Amino acid sequence: MPAIGVIIGLIALVLASRLALVIGAIWFVIGIIVALVQTRRPDPASRSATP
Repeated sequence: MPAIGVIIGLIALVLASRLALVIGAIWFVIGIIVALVQTRRPDPASRSATP
């Protein structure tokens, strides 16, 4: 039955898109937190440690 394959494909597509949105949102929040921490307290030790 090809209809079952189409339904499974649609469900997988919706799950994959939602998973991508969740992962993107998580990385977006992590990026904002890292940027805020770096701009709030710049560490001269970590700056000198990087070549």
